[in-house]
Amino acid sequence: MFLIKIFKFFMAIACLYVKLVVGITVVIFSLIAFIFIAALAAPSDKDENALTELDNKVVVITPNAEITDHRFISEFEEVVLQLNKRQSPYSYSDQIIKTLDIAAKDPNVSGIILDLSRNSYVSYGIADVIGKKIDEFRKSSKKKIITFAPAYTQSNYYLASFTDSLTLDPSGSVDLHGVTFGNLYYRKLLEEYNLAPYVFKHGKYKSAVEPYFLDEMSDAARENYQAIVKNVWSRISGTIKNNRGLDDSQILPSIEQKYTLLSRAGFNDAAYALMQKQVDQVMSYDSFLAEALKLFPKAVKKEKYKETQLAAMNFREYLSLKSDTKETESASSGEERAPDPTVKVIYFTGEITGSSNENAFISYDNYADQIRKIGNDQSVKAVVLRINSPGGSVVEAVRLVNEMTDCFKNRGKKIVISQGSMAASGGYMLSTLGDYIYAEPTTITGSIGVFGVVPTFKKAADRLGVNYNEVTNNPGDYRNPFQELSEPARKSIEGSIEGTYADFVTMVSRSRNMKFDDVDQIAQGRVWTGIEAKEIGLVDELGTLDDAVEKAASLAGLKKGQYKVDNSVDDQNLSFGNILLKNISVKLNIENILFPLPEELKVLKTVDPAKLFSSADRNARLKIYSYTPLRVE
Repeated sequence: MFLIKIFKFFMAIACLYVKLVVGITVVIFSLIAFIFIAALAAPSDKDENALTELDNKVVVITPNAEITDHRFISEFEEVVLQLNKRQSPYSYSDQIIKTLDIAAKDPNVSGIILDLSRNSYVSYGIADVIGKKIDEFRKSSKKKIITFAPAYTQSNYYLASFTDSLTLDPSGSVDLHGVTFGNLYYRKLLEEYNLAPYVFKHGKYKSAVEPYFLDEMSDAARENYQAIVKNVWSRISGTIKNNRGLDDSQILPSIEQKYTLLSRAGFNDAAYALMQKQVDQVMSYDSFLAEALKLFPKAVKKEKYKETQLAAMNFREYLSLKSDTKETESASSGEERAPDPTVKVIYFTGEITGSSNENAFISYDNYADQIRKIGNDQSVKAVVLRINSPGGSVVEAVRLVNEMTDCFKNRGKKIVISQGSMAASGGYMLSTLGDYIYAEPTTITGSIGVFGVVPTFKKAADRLGVNYNEVTNNPGDYRNPFQELSEPARKSIEGSIEGTYADFVTMVSRSRNMKFDDVDQIAQGRVWTGIEAKEIGLVDELGTLDDAVEKAASLAGLKKGQYKVDNSVDDQNLSFGNILLKNISVKLNIENILFPLPEELKVLKTVDPAKLFSSADRNARLKIYSYTPLRVE
């Protein structure tokens, strides 16, 4: 026994030593990585052929796979991706807009090239915002902006339609396919294997749970989706027609008409797009740059022993060049002053869910600290909630509403809502905080309804000859999936669903200053476009995030030029340490290390960065949701 105690004592000393070694190693590695990245960022010997601020040039905007309105990954993580010769999947609309604003006033910029070679998706709302800025750029500067793409998706074609001309690669196509809402239905499959769950809902249009008990869309859901398809496509096609001067048959002909037209084009997609005037020219990227040189003759780059080239600067480099100049000028003033009155933008993006710290989800834990920090900041006079969410957990949504009521509303901070592509179900519940609500024309919103799903394995277990037996002082408890729901349990759940729906409608009626019955008529889980939502009173106005910021400042009594806008993403999960640990976890096979790890490193057993910090509540069998599984492509 004494020897065992001695052995345990020395093992504890050894474990402590290992923890110290691992900790010191992580710190040293962090410092080395920081110094290495700082060295990369430090000024290097200038390339004699590099363009300067004074050179006449064309700025090339090259968005990555998806254009979003805020960061999903940190700047440091983007640098790590670059070091591994990988591209971030995201580009940010504010950077593109800032480029257009600066370039419009820059006499050394001849024009803009929008290169969509890497991009495949941008929401129609964000495309509208950038498109509006493109229009302003063209009118104020009298400069041209031209677009190239190896192939156009429907969403980035919508964005490109705002520019002066569109060029398509000979091997490419223009994918204009309209709008479709569809779903898979599992009733027969679930019944075949005795896995059909208990479904509870309030709202005849609340269709998220229909796949569990129907073989096809209900009449109510079909009616709702047909209206959405019609209204959304009307907006998309109307904008393209206005920008490009096309008619319906040139944008989306019937399948029979398209076959005839394709046959005339030799079944060549690029030739078809040119024939339909969807694009202005078909050529390779090199030929496109040669044409651009003719269009922008001042933007010439001459190098020894080389042909004359287009003087082109990537928009990220251009912004860096301009920001360096601005920082130098501001540093020279050397003045310190009190914080400016601030309008703070908070981004709520993704499904609303509990027990998750992942950046792609909205949860109370992810936002609580940020909300309290903003609430305690006296310089923040107004808050804009930018919502892109289909909803999710009602409990989490209510917790967030209560927290923001305490920290913002009860402290006199004005709240304005900016709804993005979707602010439905729980996403609309967050919107009820707003003193004023903006939506985009194609926003999917509303869906005021709730549902609950209770899984059951009783019949499946019986079929397999498996029987569950228990001793409990709470018989009939519905948390056990191997028991049938008793009648009292069903009534209890139905009561919870009805009560939650009534609470939701009450929140909306108070927020929108409407009668309960009036809200109930437009609720019932029905989804609406932004245009429709304005007509029925669920939103106040159609507008952009910038419009929402200006409104928030106005409600707070702030005049233009007398406040600043803070749209930085305050996310503790994007810290240097967390990102570093993620990258270590991918490189090392930690499972095979034969000594105990410190608690903070045990999380590294998985190599999936998206799931490193996730956990699940396994005790609850019933969760009540307000969720809308739609996305307009």
